[in-house]
Amino acid sequence: MIVAPMPSADSIPSLIHGLSDPDPQARQQASTQLARLGASAVPALAALVKDAREDARYQAVRTLGVIGPAAVSVVPDLIALLRDDDLTFPSTTAEALAAIGPAGVPALRAALDDDDDGVRYWAVYALARMPDRGEPGLDALAYALADANEAVGFRSGEALVTIGAAAVPALVRALSADDPGGRIGAAGALQRIGTTDALAALRAMESPEPTASDPSPEEPSAVPGQP
Repeated sequence: MIVAPMPSADSIPSLIHGLSDPDPQARQQASTQLARLGASAVPALAALVKDAREDARYQAVRTLGVIGPAAVSVVPDLIALLRDDDLTFPSTTAEALAAIGPAGVPALRAALDDDDDGVRYWAVYALARMPDRGEPGLDALAYALADANEAVGFRSGEALVTIGAAAVPALVRALSADDPGGRIGAAGALQRIGTTDALAALRAMESPEPTASDPSPEEPSAVPGQP
């Protein structure tokens, strides 16, 4: 297998232009080379995220996801992109945020207080997909259990249950949340996880709020902010 030589920073403008090439193979090659450049390509890609052309933005976001943690400076731009109700690639944007990793967790936690339902939903999606979100990321997912939007709360609950035992400490902390919806969601997730620690936390809970009556809710049919 022949490996292309490492591109130089001087090639970034031409590679950025290559992301809009009509030839899909040329676009892929440009994306691959920009990803190899890593952090040095991020400013140019961040500018392209704000481009009016949808395909150019998509190519930039996809490449930033490949770059991963070195693209942390662009997290606010990616979250802002999720506010576009006409965005055709929200899941790709959320995947890029997930790939950036734990350094993006504070911004994603802040996004959980956004007025836009879609921003909150995709922030939870990104946290759920993040491979090493750490304790702050787990606490952020537990916080989202109390979200007023059913789809956001459901997505966070499913993520925490899928994570399993590692999510129990965050869920136990959420049992003391001010919002009763958060406490109920945390109790339901702990019941579904069902480990010794999870069930012990439920037995020790001294709250007048009931635990979730249906620990396995039906998934909402609609994603907020999407047609």
